[in-house]
Amino acid sequence: MSLILTLFLLTFSNIFSSNTSEENMNINATIIKPLKVIHNGDINYGKVIQGSTHSTSGHTFTIYGEPGQKVKITLDSKNINGNKNSIVLTHEKNSLNILNVFLKNETKDNPQTKLNEKGEYKYSFDTELTVPKNAQIGNYSGTLTMEVKFN
Repeated sequence: MSLILTLFLLTFSNIFSSNTSEENMNINATIIKPLKVIHNGDINYGKVIQGSTHSTSGHTFTIYGEPGQKVKITLDSKNINGNKNSIVLTHEKNSLNILNVFLKNETKDNPQTKLNEKGEYKYSFDTELTVPKNAQIGNYSGTLTMEVKFN
């Protein structure tokens, strides 16, 4: 009887121990180039006279990254294809006194901007500063920030 019980237990334990399952999950990653933005130089109007208008040209931001990737581009948190982008210049001693620099002749692209086959995209623009006749004398400064994210 103990022999029969032993055989039964061995057979029964083999049935349950052979009931296993295994599955492999593949894990992959593709490494791409990070995004990098550079500009071709700061904009300096120098000394300007009250009541005058000044223009500059040939300014660019160049984006580098993975060829063919879609990117979302903003200037000062606004979509580059928005209406009349401007940069606010604030007086050094009184932040309530401002001047506006308007971007002109901007590169326009569709919302699905793609980096070219070299992994580049160039955004170009000109600027115009109109100084009111009553602008406070002194130094004004501001910043234009381009932010780029993978789309």
